[in-house]
Amino acid sequence: MCATGSSEPWGANPAESSADRPSPVEAAAARSRGPGVPLSLVTDGQLWALVHARQGESTSVGVFDAGLWSEEPVLFQAFTALLESRRVQIPATAKDGRTFTDSTAVLFARTIEKQSDLTEDLGQRVRQAVEPLVAEIARIDRGSSGRFPWNTWASARCTRAR
Repeated sequence: MCATGSSEPWGANPAESSADRPSPVEAAAARSRGPGVPLSLVTDGQLWALVHARQGESTSVGVFDAGLWSEEPVLFQAFTALLESRRVQIPATAKDGRTFTDSTAVLFARTIEKQSDLTEDLGQRVRQAVEPLVAEIARIDRGSSGRFPWNTWASARCTRAR
């Protein structure tokens, strides 16, 4: 794991870049894409960003606010559990090369895998939800012999949504 420091102001968003340089998270991700270093830790003392990046994959970032740790001790316990030496020093796969370990890098990698599954599932659910709506509108339009007042219907829907 690579720990990085920066000269950002206290509480600044570690993922926010400026016009002349990348954000601390972007810089950490670039270093993490090197061989054997998929995790980086970026902090200003208040905000702690755990960065996971591998060559050819999306970057994952978990940001923790140290100001909340006294109010939310479970949050602090979760953060420290992610940084336990046994989690950051072990390889992503067991000696057999197929079984995943319980490392922090594996947690991030599995999250990326599940993200695409989730995106696909949500897209399918949206399509399933919209299809009956479209079918009902088409049925009403056919029932009115094509004289369905689309402008009235659309503006009424938009007005109610506000």
